[in-house]
Amino acid sequence: MASKKKSRYYPVQSRIDLSSGGIVIAPNVLSMINRRHYPATGVYECNVMLNPAVTAGQLNVYCLKDNWDTIGAIRQAFKAYQQATSQERQHTSMLPRWEDFRIAHGTGLTEMGPFVYNQGIGSSTLTLGEFDISNVVDAAGNVKSFKIQGASTTTEYNILSEWSESGNVDATPSNLSATGLAYGGLEENLDSAQMANLRTEGNNPPYDAAGNDGLTSPWTKVATLTNANVGADGRLSTGFFRAPLGMIIVTGADANGWGLLQVREGSHKGIKVHDITG
Repeated sequence: MASKKKSRYYPVQSRIDLSSGGIVIAPNVLSMINRRHYPATGVYECNVMLNPAVTAGQLNVYCLKDNWDTIGAIRQAFKAYQQATSQERQHTSMLPRWEDFRIAHGTGLTEMGPFVYNQGIGSSTLTLGEFDISNVVDAAGNVKSFKIQGASTTTEYNILSEWSESGNVDATPSNLSATGLAYGGLEENLDSAQMANLRTEGNNPPYDAAGNDGLTSPWTKVATLTNANVGADGRLSTGFFRAPLGMIIVTGADANGWGLLQVREGSHKGIKVHDITG
């Protein structure tokens, strides 16, 4: 009887105490506390937990929408970055070991770090590590980066705006008469009005084509966490949810040690990562 192969144990710190701030980026804090590289363009399965001993009130938790627009915009931005740097890559003998495609959140919020404890000196926050946002040079020679929120500028691409531009279609196609159709003259009963209906009914999508309903507001609410001590029903954990780019906004996280980020474990250096760009 063949012996059962044992699974290899992989050490990973997947539960991370967090410092105060407005936004946590899962791959960044995972990289800092585990001293390994976790990809910036993944989807991470996360659980945010409130520490009732530190946080007295309510916390609202938000993440990027895990939908076709968000993922499509990230993939399109990564492709544009690869194309813009393709010639330079051919002339570079060695790329940096930890090169990654990084997109800015653009919120202006303070990023949280792992909150760690040392018996001798007490608690402190990890802050070191390189997380530079990726840049490209456009045809006019402008250096531009990528972001998920905020209007595009001369130095920044909003990836959702660029994604919206790539999906524009002609909602009022011209030349609707039967004479303008391929082989139109072969059908003696071909009706121009009916053909116009076929070419215009469904020419607008079943959502706001301009993206005003969501592309300018990329975040969605996950949950409200509440300390039961404030007199309401307590909820201390969001439960696991998918967070594109691992970006999570938390409002009211004003004290170090306010809560924990738990990331689901898996096969990528001990963490489950859904690859977006591969």
